[in-house]
Amino acid sequence: QVKVSNLSPRRPPRAPIVTTGAAGMAPKRAPRNSSVDARMTLAGAVVDAKGKLDRAVYKALQDQFEDVPRTGRKKLQTRGVSEGETAAEGLIAWEDTKGSGWIARHPTRTRAQKASEGVWYSARAWGSWRFAYLLAALQRDVWNTSIAAEQ
Repeated sequence: QVKVSNLSPRRPPRAPIVTTGAAGMAPKRAPRNSSVDARMTLAGAVVDAKGKLDRAVYKALQDQFEDVPRTGRKKLQTRGVSEGETAAEGLIAWEDTKGSGWIARHPTRTRAQKASEGVWYSARAWGSWRFAYLLAALQRDVWNTSIAAEQ
């Protein structure tokens, strides 16, 4: 049986993006925190032709998150979310017998559509709940930005 937790929108919406990046890159935005690897920001996100984060590029960052302590027995919907941080809209935490992690739901998909139409980030495969959460949130931001740029 799969345990799924839908998160309510709590984070304030980001300002719309009007400029677009080069082919294969997400639209540009100034990074919030300059100490973060640029690939973990919306401005530096590396995506494939389908608009999904390039997994090979992000696997190279995995060792930066290996020392992040696992969150233990926290509520499923708060695993990987830092203290004082609010979980991003459109993300689903999941846990079943095969694994657990975060799913970035595509913003144009309805709840009635399969969760498999999102992108799944396993805490085990990515090395930590925190990294899985950050990747899912970045994927969701990339999708939201590309939709805003198309309108």
